[in-house]
Amino acid sequence: MNSSLIALLLIGVVITLPAHAAIDATEKALLNDAEIRRGVRFSSGMEWTVQAASQAADENANATLIVRSAKGKAAAEIVEPATSAGKKYLLTEGRMYFYRPGTKRAILVPRRSQVAGDAAIGDIASISFLQEYSPTEARKATLGGEACTQFELIAKEGTTASYHKVLLWVANGDRVCRKAEFYTTTGKLIRTATFKHDEKIKIKGEELPFLSSLEVTEMLGTPKKTVLSFRDFKTKEFAPETFEPDHLPSAS
Repeated sequence: MNSSLIALLLIGVVITLPAHAAIDATEKALLNDAEIRRGVRFSSGMEWTVQAASQAADENANATLIVRSAKGKAAAEIVEPATSAGKKYLLTEGRMYFYRPGTKRAILVPRRSQVAGDAAIGDIASISFLQEYSPTEARKATLGGEACTQFELIAKEGTTASYHKVLLWVANGDRVCRKAEFYTTTGKLIRTATFKHDEKIKIKGEELPFLSSLEVTEMLGTPKKTVLSFRDFKTKEFAPETFEPDHLPSAS
């Protein structure tokens, strides 16, 4: 199995760009609500199960992971397939670490490897549109007959944002992400993503729609589609060492 597929939910790249003007408070609140419904801006930690399936003309790959996240850090452990079980990935402060069972310590994954091929899917799954990007414009839009707000987002200076520009559609009704398009600095469309929110989660006593699946389509090179299915959500507090590279071999 392609090891980059296993890095789902854990990738980032630094892009340095000038700052941009902010959207207004109402629009920012809409974007913030959409982030919460993807599990991105939780005040406490979260744990969930991710089923990943990638399909291409010459390759099909599947994996199941347990993912833990808190305060912008994330750790994932593969539980299936058996040939990859026990492998672990960690993203902390823009760096990725990998641990293979039977070795003494985690190793730092080179930046080039982090952003190659399927690994980019992880960035889309874990991306924070408010933390990593500056929303420069918000427009009224319709997507599939549904009233939405289309945000134009530009990467902030000094963050781990992977794309120069993102166009994001947020539904005005249930305040969830519906679609995103990801662009290079030259304006080339690289990937598209569609979001489904068929799960429910309680936050401060209020039941909200929550992310259930994410489908990413590659727009360049060999046609490829990757689907992430999310389940078994839990809010949870984690010990600080959960997200420290030196503790990755023993973390669980």
